[in-house]
Amino acid sequence: MQIKNYIITSISSCGLLMVVLLAPPPQEVAKADPASSTSTFGELTVTENLIRQEILRLNGDWESGSKPKLVAFLGKEFKSNHYEMLSHLPTLEYFFVQNGSVVDNYAVKCLSTVTSLKRLDFVRCEFDTTCLSLLDSNRDLRELNFEEVNFTDSLLHGMTQLNRVEKLTLSHVDLSDVADKSIDRIARMESLKKCQIWDCRGVSSERIKQLTREFPNIEWK
Repeated sequence: MQIKNYIITSISSCGLLMVVLLAPPPQEVAKADPASSTSTFGELTVTENLIRQEILRLNGDWESGSKPKLVAFLGKEFKSNHYEMLSHLPTLEYFFVQNGSVVDNYAVKCLSTVTSLKRLDFVRCEFDTTCLSLLDSNRDLRELNFEEVNFTDSLLHGMTQLNRVEKLTLSHVDLSDVADKSIDRIARMESLKKCQIWDCRGVSSERIKQLTREFPNIEWK
């Protein structure tokens, strides 16, 4: 699955501050890294450029126009502390994480500070969080995608408290440990307009048909 990625990797507050303090003046950065002043990456601040370099160093992906729009954490080199850098990218709209380390409470809290986020993708990630509902502070978040993720009741409960999500996709997700009444909560998400459930364990096609009948205001697939 090929993704254009815009995400923020972090060195933690103290580490990032040290790097910024040790960095050459802005004009020297521009000489050392011409990409930071070209149309490819736009006019990045010194901090944004340092974050971009760190994300790419860790084999992540970054895409921007005039400001960062898409960031992706790809692979296990990205740890929970790297999510802190996201709070320095206020224009970030799309975050993608694949084959990442555990998504814990700290990672979710960092994501919740990026209020411009419109879409989040989690692919083959292990979740260890009790505060997914904090993402409701992302006022522009409209699309949420999970692929090859094991769901628990608590994870699904937190997800269904996100009152602005309009499109939800669950692909090859394991719902075996989720109760039927918890799956019903998906249909009761306030703003949900479209729900795609593809090849998921723990939920049958008959169950989807039942949800379609009971909640016709949502487009089910």
